[in-house]
Amino acid sequence: MADEEKYIDAYGTELNEGFSEWKTGDPTVDNHFNDFYDARKILDERRKRPNEPFIDRASEAAYNGTYFTGGSFQEDMSWVPDGTPGGLKLTDPERAGKWEWWSIECAGGLRNLFTLKKYKEKLPSYGTDDLLVVGAGRGLLPFYLGDTTLSNNNGIFKNVVSVEADQELVDYTKKIISDTGISNVEAVCNDCLSEPKPQTDDYAKIVSKKYDVIIATLPFSNQSAGIYHLKQQERILRKEIQDRNRYEGENWPFEQERDFYESMGKWEDKCYDENFNRHNVLFTKAGSLLKPDGIIVSVHNSFASDIDTFQPMIDKGNLELIHHTLIDKGMGATSVSRHWFFRRVLMKAHITNMYAMVTRKK
Repeated sequence: MADEEKYIDAYGTELNEGFSEWKTGDPTVDNHFNDFYDARKILDERRKRPNEPFIDRASEAAYNGTYFTGGSFQEDMSWVPDGTPGGLKLTDPERAGKWEWWSIECAGGLRNLFTLKKYKEKLPSYGTDDLLVVGAGRGLLPFYLGDTTLSNNNGIFKNVVSVEADQELVDYTKKIISDTGISNVEAVCNDCLSEPKPQTDDYAKIVSKKYDVIIATLPFSNQSAGIYHLKQQERILRKEIQDRNRYEGENWPFEQERDFYESMGKWEDKCYDENFNRHNVLFTKAGSLLKPDGIIVSVHNSFASDIDTFQPMIDKGNLELIHHTLIDKGMGATSVSRHWFFRRVLMKAHITNMYAMVTRKK
C-alpha cells in the first residue's frame, strides 16, 4: 500500500478489526484484514503505476495468492457480481508458496537485467535455447522468463528446467504446467545441484543437458542469527507455535480455513543456507552444466552478503565474475503484494535490495 510505512514495526502485531474506509456492511468482511487487504485500495494502487504487461496464465497462477469472490472482473475491469458473498479467498499458491522470498519483483528485475540496455550491454553474449532455474519455488521465474507461447507471455528462453527442493512446490508447478498445456517447462525436485544418493530421475534430468543460462535464487542468509528482520519474525512465529495460537473459527481468514505449520522447518529452509553450502555446490557444479558461452546469474540480498562472500566459491568452481549490480524491482513490483501472514502475524515477504552476480567459466 502507498502508506505501508505504518506497518514497518508491526511484526508480531495481532490483527484486529479493520479500519478501512471501504465497508460492505458484512462484518465478516469488514472486520478482517481490510486494513491490509482493501479491494478498492489495491485496485487504486494498481492503477497508479504501470501494470506488468507480461503476466500470462501460468505466471498469474504461480504468484497470485488471493482472488476476489462475489463476482468477477471483465476485460474492461468492470465488476460483475454473481450474488455470492464478496471478499477475498486464498488460493493454493498462498499455501504452497508462502515461504518464498523471490517473487514477482525478482522476476521483473531479472527480466530487466536481460532486456534493458543499461544492464544488457554489460553482459556477455549468451544463448536463449536452454535455461535452468535453481531454487525455482512454485515456478514463477520459469514461467515468466520462459517462452511459454501463452497469451501475454514475453519470455526469453525456449526450454526451461525448474529445480526446487520442496516437493510441494514442485507439484504445484507441475499442476500449472498441466492446466495451461505448457510443453517447454519441466519441473523437477532436487536440493540445489547436489547429487542425491541414490541418484534420482529428477537429478538425472538436470544433468542430462547443457544450459545457456543458469539462474539461482537460493536462501539468502548463511546464518540463523544476527539478522534482525529475520530473527524478530522468527521469535514471534516460534511463540505462536509454542502458545498454539490457531485462531480457528469464524472461517478466518477470507472465508477459508488456514493451514498451520507446527514447525519452523520450511521457514528456515527458505531463509537460511547454512555456511552458504548450497551456494558452494552451485558455484562448484554449475560450470559443468554450461554451454561454451553460458552464464550463471545468481540473485542475492544486499543486506546479507556481498560479492566478496562468494569469490572463493567462484574461484573454486573455475568461474570468473564478469558483472554484478543491484537490480531494480521490475514493472511487476507492487507494495500490496509484499505482505503475507503466518498464523496471525504480519510478515514482510520480500526485501527489495537485490543484487545479481553474473559468472561464467574461465
